Amino acid sequence: MPPEVPSEHVVDPTALASWTPAAKRTVTAVCSGLALYSAGWGLTIVSMANRINDIGDKAILLGLFGLAEFIPVASLVLVTGSVSDRRDRKRTVMLSQFAAVVFMLLFFINSSGSDTRLWPYYLGAIGAGTIRAFMSPSNRPMIPAAVTPAQLPRAMSFYSASWQVAFALGPLLFFTYGIAPKWSFLCGAGLVATALLATSFIPREVGRAHLAHVPTEKPTFAEAIEGLTIIRTNPILLGAIALDLAAVLFGGAIALLPRLSKNELGLDAWNQGLLRSAGGVGAVLVALALTRKPLTQNIGPILMFVVGLFGVFTVMLGLAQTLWVACLAHAGLMGADSVSVFIRSTLVPLVTPTDQQGRVSAVENVFIGASNELGAAESGVAGQFLGTRGGIVSGGLLTMVVVAIFWKFFPTLRRVNRFDDAARTSTPSQLAV
Repeated sequence: MPPEVPSEHVVDPTALASWTPAAKRTVTAVCSGLALYSAGWGLTIVSMANRINDIGDKAILLGLFGLAEFIPVASLVLVTGSVSDRRDRKRTVMLSQFAAVVFMLLFFINSSGSDTRLWPYYLGAIGAGTIRAFMSPSNRPMIPAAVTPAQLPRAMSFYSASWQVAFALGPLLFFTYGIAPKWSFLCGAGLVATALLATSFIPREVGRAHLAHVPTEKPTFAEAIEGLTIIRTNPILLGAIALDLAAVLFGGAIALLPRLSKNELGLDAWNQGLLRSAGGVGAVLVALALTRKPLTQNIGPILMFVVGLFGVFTVMLGLAQTLWVACLAHAGLMGADSVSVFIRSTLVPLVTPTDQQGRVSAVENVFIGASNELGAAESGVAGQFLGTRGGIVSGGLLTMVVVAIFWKFFPTLRRVNRFDDAARTSTPSQLAV
């Protein structure tokens, strides 16, 4: 018999879905800040990757760039999670965004002169990873602090859609890179500065809502690893995160887009921006559909299906011979990823106490970083030995193999019907606040 789940962690499908004005303001501020930040950050990272490709012209250099971004995310996981759970989350996000503005302005200055060295970009990747390591665990938990569990799936669909919109619109500004790389960095700084302003409108009490449950004693190692413990002891949550890690680790085709678009398809800066934005457009269309009708049933099978679809579109991208086929493939794989992100983003706060969401998000951030940045490293190595197209196609095929393995050996995840199922697999001690 499954353990009894406290009612505050169970989504009641008949609950009143109306939002209070305060909840609307908070969700709007969080999502606006995230969208503007993601647009500026995405433009900056794309510009850095293209500079590495322009200067070094080797696939493996792009892989090393992803690895450099991942290192601080993994090495700081025990620190950033505790900071989120013991400090004002709004303040942490704003400080991270301010650091990002300074970071982008430094690259504006660097690219204004003689810009033929690779080391500033790898050092910058470490700085980018450090900023993300502190911001991510504090940003998302402010959404469940503002809405009820019944409203969480819809709220998280808006949260997911906000950064998907950013990744659709941000790369369109990549035409500034064609004028001069420095202008893309300055544009990124302006977007993140605007994000900082939007974040300032988040009510102070939302950023501090979890502090009532913070222990007075000093943080311990056992407390720091509680996020990992919660994920490890929840088979559905563990399976969902591990599936994303394993699949995207092999399907990190995005890392090779600079080489595919420039070296294989021969695109100029404007069309490279179109190809980048196509992924965001696909993700936005799916994310907007989820805001109107969030998924509520067949969660497990849908998750596995869309990850497999991610692999199919990755293969299609690697084989594309024209801009429009590549755009369609990129839109498809990012649309599939959008569904995966929505499911995972909704699962985490439903099974995690408010005062531990920072530590769980920090650990999840490492998994996401591993799937993205380590996936970029894997794709860079594969691209170096198999060629750009070979590296992308092989990654997509391996992603489909991973899904088949998970379908057979993770029946608990496969059988998940509703989000409530994940909460019911957690022990009462995990859910107690």
